[in-house]
This record gives sequence, structure tokens and C-alpha cells, in this order.
Amino acid sequence: MRVLYIVPNAYVRNLRRTLSGESGTCLVMTLPGLVAQILKEGLVSYKEDQILEEVALWQTVRDHADVLQFFGPIAHYPGFIQELKWLFRQLDYGEDIFASMPGEGQGELRLLHNHYQQILSKYGIMTAPVQLKRSLELAKQRRVLAEVDVIRLQGIEPNPLQQELIDVLAEGRRLEIVWPKVQEPVIEVRKASDPVAEVEMIGQALRKQIEEGTPLETLGVAFPSPAQYLPILLPVFEKLKIPWRAP
Repeated sequence: MRVLYIVPNAYVRNLRRTLSGESGTCLVMTLPGLVAQILKEGLVSYKEDQILEEVALWQTVRDHADVLQFFGPIAHYPGFIQELKWLFRQLDYGEDIFASMPGEGQGELRLLHNHYQQILSKYGIMTAPVQLKRSLELAKQRRVLAEVDVIRLQGIEPNPLQQELIDVLAEGRRLEIVWPKVQEPVIEVRKASDPVAEVEMIGQALRKQIEEGTPLETLGVAFPSPAQYLPILLPVFEKLKIPWRAP
């Protein structure tokens, strides 16, 4: 029996480590990874380019600037582009966002969305929702990941389009939905004599957890005034060989 685990990205490394002894019977994937695998099996060729997606948004608005009435008063603001990006994403993922919009707004949104997709299609670009839709079409046509007997959805709340893909994949297979148990947090308070000692104490605690095998993506540090701590943090973390990046 082969089990496919579908998990959030933050779970992948840890779960693969836990299941390392069962590598022949278990697959661990994120939803985007699963979509990519289905497209690969279906021999679908596509490109990803987030910069071009952003450019296509601006071009879409520019090409229709003279005909927009509902969105016209706000179309020239940079924030409108980000709002439009969110609206397109909701549409592509199957969310019903038209119900709360006037008819004029619905028409303009459809116009802009269609033009945006035409631009991306011209360059062979597939956004994440479009990849998901294409993988859903393939899954309906033929059985994908034929070697999988059980699908285990762990720690994921799928949107409508993702749920439809999971339902199609689960036909003829057992579907299990698992939510990780959340433990009560343990808080320990320690006092340092000064900021340097505080950062060194934090660094030593991080280094200990890293050496014990704690996944890096689960570790984080917060400071009341990050800019003030940065000159101290850099040399201490470098000395302790702690990889880090600012959020």
C-alpha cells in the first residue's frame, strides 16, 4: 500500500525525515508539487514567471484605461494593481466574488481578467491557479499517480478548486484528513545582563536546537527594536554559524 501525504510546505522536510524508513511506500508532496507532478505526467509544457505576471497586470489596466467606468476612478492608483491581482486569484481559484459586485463592475472585471489571461497565454505562462485547473482536467481524463492507494491530507484547508482536485484524485482511493495535534506552548523567561548577553543567550539556544535536528523553518526570533539589535546580532550569529534572514 502506497500513501501520498499532501502537506503544507513547512511540514515537508520534517515529515520526509520521519518517514525516511518508509520511502518505498510513502510520497510527501505539497499541493503545488502535486500539481507539477500531474502536469509532468500529462506532458504539459508551461513556464512560470512572476515578473511577467506583474507586467501583464499593468498592461491589462493600461490597455483598458479609456473604457473603464466602474474601476476608472481608482485604476491609476498603484494599490489597484494589487487589488486586481487578488481578485484575479480569487476568480481563478473558484471563489464566487461576483455576488457582492454591481453588474458594471462584474463586466469590467471579466473584461480585464480575460485580457490578462490572453497576455499570459501568448507567452506560455501558467499562473498557479491555471496550473491547478489544467491538472484537474488531466486527473478527470485519466488516473494519475496510479501507484497511490491512500491519500492523506495533513494540515491543509484547501480552497474550492484544490478541493475539487483532491476529490477527483480520491476516487477509488481512501482519503484521510489529519490535523496535527497542537500542544500547549511552554514559555520560559530568562533575564540577560545587557543586550549583548541577551543575543548571545538567544544564539546559544538556537544553535542547540539546530544541532538537535529542529527544522530551520520552525525557528524564529523577535526583537522589540530589530534595528537596534542588528549590529549585535550579525557578529554573534556569524560566530555561531546560524543561518538567518530578516522577515
